Amino acid sequence: MSLASVANVFAGATVGVGATPAAGDLLIPAGTINSFTPSSVTVPGGAEMIYGLLETLNSKIVAEGAGTTRLTASASSRLVGQTILRRTYAFTVDLDFSDALLADLNVADEPVA
Repeated sequence: MSLASVANVFAGATVGVGATPAAGDLLIPAGTINSFTPSSVTVPGGAEMIYGLLETLNSKIVAEGAGTTRLTASASSRLVGQTILRRTYAFTVDLDFSDALLADLNVADEPVA
């Protein structure tokens, strides 16, 4: 079982089923990204935003604990030199799909050597 809903990650988040938002689009009307510290008020750096998003996703998935059997996350940190903290995230997702959905997937078998 994965997260109960996307609202567990961002408050009020929904997945579109119609025209607005489009089917499958994620709408995040509110929520907080953990550890987002932009370089300035007017220039929120891309790296800081991505870091905050990954940290938020990791913390929410880990907080679900044993409730997630098809979705797991982990993170590790280490210093690189004296001024750089390198944080590595790993997300594992197991997706089930029926044969009817195979044509919609943009994947191909690996060639056999």
